[in-house]
Amino acid sequence: MKSVFEEIQEKLVAKNQGERLKRCIDIQYDLLNAGKSLVSAPQIENAHAQYKRVLSHAEALWEDVCALYLRERFATALALSITCLEEIGKISVARLQLILQAAAPQVL
Repeated sequence: MKSVFEEIQEKLVAKNQGERLKRCIDIQYDLLNAGKSLVSAPQIENAHAQYKRVLSHAEALWEDVCALYLRERFATALALSITCLEEIGKISVARLQLILQAAAPQVL
C-alpha cells in the first residue's frame, strides 16, 4: 500500500507540476521585471491601499460571476470568470511588488 506522500508524488509527476510551477514563476519574474507596476506609490501605506483596490476589484468580478451563474447566464458568467482569473493573476504579481517595496528600505 502506498503512503499518502507517494500518492501525492505520483500525482505531481503525472500532471507535470514541477514544470508548471517553474513556468508560473518565470512568468511572474518577467512581469516583475517588465517595469509595470500595479502598486506604485512612494509610501508603503498608499501602495497597500492600491493593492487592496486591485483585490476588491477581483472580488467584485467574482461576485458578478456568481450572480450571473445563478441567473443561468452561463456564457456571460464563463466569459467574466476568465477576466476574473486574469485579475487574480495580477494580484499575485501585485502582492510580490508590494512585498519587494516593503522590503526595499531594509535591503539598502
